Amino acid sequence: MKNEWLNRLIKALTGVALCAGLLAPASAVIVTTSYDPPFGAGPLEGYGWNATINYELPAECFASSGPKVRVGGFVLFCGDDVLQADFKVLSAQVGIYAMANPNFLLDVLTFNPASLPLLAVVVQPPDALVEVYAWTPSNIVRGNQSFDDDIQFRLKLFGEAAEVQYRECAVGVSNSNCPTWRTTEPSVVTNYTRYAEGTAFSDVFAQTELRLGVQAVPEPGTLALALLALGTGLASTRRRR
Repeated sequence: MKNEWLNRLIKALTGVALCAGLLAPASAVIVTTSYDPPFGAGPLEGYGWNATINYELPAECFASSGPKVRVGGFVLFCGDDVLQADFKVLSAQVGIYAMANPNFLLDVLTFNPASLPLLAVVVQPPDALVEVYAWTPSNIVRGNQSFDDDIQFRLKLFGEAAEVQYRECAVGVSNSNCPTWRTTEPSVVTNYTRYAEGTAFSDVFAQTELRLGVQAVPEPGTLALALLALGTGLASTRRRR
C-alpha cells in the first residue's frame, strides 16, 4: 500500500502546477473521532483518557477509500483526483478519569489544533478515518488538577489511532531537563461521526466538547464496572452514530 501511495503522490505532484486551475469547489464535512484507552503503568496508573478530535475534510474525500494527501494547502486523491480544498484539525481535547469511576472526567486538556498540521488521512467510507498523520505532535499542555499538575501532555496523530504522550515535569523545570516522553497504551477507536455537509463547527463542538465532571465514554475493559455504577442506561452512550 505504501508503494502505491508513493507512486500516486509522485504522479500527482508532477501535475500539481497543471491542475491548479482544477481546484474543486469547497464542499466540507466535519468528522469526529473518539479514542478511549487506559494510561497503563507509570505516574497515571489507575487512570484512563478519552480523546475527542474534530476534523474538517472535503466531502469528496469520502468518495473512495484509501490515503488522501495534503500538499501545499490542497488535498490530493479525493473524488476524481481533482485537487480539493484543505483539510485540518478543528479541535482536540483529552479528558482524564479514574479507572474506578470512568463515568466522571477529572481533568480536561485542550490542545491547539494549529499545532497538529495534517499530512495525510486514510479514509474508509462512509465516515471513518482509519489513519491520521500530522507532521508534528501537538503543543505541550500541563495538567490542571492536583493529581496531574506536575505532568505535561501532548497529542500525537501518526497512525491508526491517537496517542497521548506524557512526562513528569514539575512547574519551573525547563523542558530540556524533563524526562523523555511516555506513550499511553494503544488507543481503542470507539466512534466515528460524520456530520452533514454545511453543519456548523459551533454546533458540532457543542455536542462533542469534553467538560469536567461530565460522563466519559468508558473504554471496553471498564464498561462492566460503569454499568454496575450507572445501570444499563449507560450502554446507549457507547453506540456508534
